[in-house]
Amino acid sequence: MKKFVAGGLLLLAGTASAHSGAVASQKGATSTFLRGRCTTLIAAGKDVTAACSPVLVNVDYPTGASSFFFTLNNEAIVSFFGRDSSVVGDHGMRYLQRVSFKDSTPNNPSSEVSGVCTFSRPPAGPIVVDCEADSKDGPFKAVFVSDGGRPTVTRE
Repeated sequence: MKKFVAGGLLLLAGTASAHSGAVASQKGATSTFLRGRCTTLIAAGKDVTAACSPVLVNVDYPTGASSFFFTLNNEAIVSFFGRDSSVVGDHGMRYLQRVSFKDSTPNNPSSEVSGVCTFSRPPAGPIVVDCEADSKDGPFKAVFVSDGGRPTVTRE
């Protein structure tokens, strides 16, 4: 599963970057893999929490933009793309620009959105990521709680 997730996420990271116009390649990107569980995953108004993978990936691009990627039974990916604001203490915020829902259907468009992701960065214990956005396709919401273990970090 990790091979699919990593390959699919790198492909989608490039797609999100191309759509944003901010990044032409993945050189300099950092990917962080967290293990845990989705407590909520709503995609375009549909509750898909039961299909959510126990791995969350955050890709930080050298431009300051970043994405959170949620996979669904190795068949689809929901990504929240935006720009980080300053981290204050153990909490950060990402203002969302786009949400994408990619599955086996060709030409799944991404939607411009209004929304935000908040995330904790505690020195120890679980990390909580909470994203919420409104789009023309319906609401998107994701809440992920890590297992408290150390994240795996890779750099391109």
